[in-house]
Amino acid sequence: MPPATTSGSAGPAQPQTLQQRLQRVVQHQQFFWWVGHVIIVLATTFHALYWFRFNWATKMAVFWYRLAFLGAIGSYGVVVHKMFFRGGLREAQRQEGLFYRLYLDENAEYFALAAMWFFTTPVFLALVPYFIYSVFHVITYFSEYVLPAITARPARPHEDKLAQLARKNQDAGSQSVAKVEVYGILLRLLFGILFFNKLAFIQLPVFAVFLRYKYFNTAYTRTSLRELSSNIDTLVNPLPPIVRDIWVKIRDSISYYATRPLVAGEGVPGQTPGARASSGAAQGSATASGTARTSSGSTQPRY
Repeated sequence: MPPATTSGSAGPAQPQTLQQRLQRVVQHQQFFWWVGHVIIVLATTFHALYWFRFNWATKMAVFWYRLAFLGAIGSYGVVVHKMFFRGGLREAQRQEGLFYRLYLDENAEYFALAAMWFFTTPVFLALVPYFIYSVFHVITYFSEYVLPAITARPARPHEDKLAQLARKNQDAGSQSVAKVEVYGILLRLLFGILFFNKLAFIQLPVFAVFLRYKYFNTAYTRTSLRELSSNIDTLVNPLPPIVRDIWVKIRDSISYYATRPLVAGEGVPGQTPGARASSGAAQGSATASGTARTSSGSTQPRY
């Protein structure tokens, strides 16, 4: 029961100051999730300026690269912590099938991948998917929470042109991420193997596990991988039969591995894409253990 006023009835609510409104935003973990995405956008932009001037090996270029992935680790870590470790590590360890649930969650996949990129040799293309997703998250959160706190006006996402533009282009963003991950990062790591880049022998297996997960859960990734395979078929067809046979064996071996579920609840390629969208507004699908599985990208859970 609310306390009575001196006149015996509740008085009108006092307008909050700017500081009070901002404090209400900052006190939630979701704000730190947003800050992580802001760091990704800014640090990637600064790193790109060095990269396009062919100065990617300088200390400052590497600093911005590491900072971007530190932001990714923090942002995705907030979501993973909320979903799996809110009750502490011991409580999480008592959860049935924790490892499999982490494997089946795209936020956990992107968190683990960001940690790998952070500790290994910089690969500029690795920043691009995080940057694209973060642009959408930064705009949407700013429109719905930060801007209303600053202006003292309620959020109007359907009237905010910037937020509308972000939502309108989320699918295009997911398609771009799939293209970059398959045609950019995957091929870059494969060339690293061919040229005996030592770290590529670490990066490629880790990225392959991640890409395999995306193949099962993201229609855009499946499409991009099938397009890549078809393009290689076209390039190999005019070559001698022995070369074609080698490629066919490699292709079939990869296909056999990639299309076999490793854990219960892993998605099956060919299911309705809408049920497993890849990234932005909250969305999920049930795993075999009955827990909600969420995914990242244009329909990625914002928090």
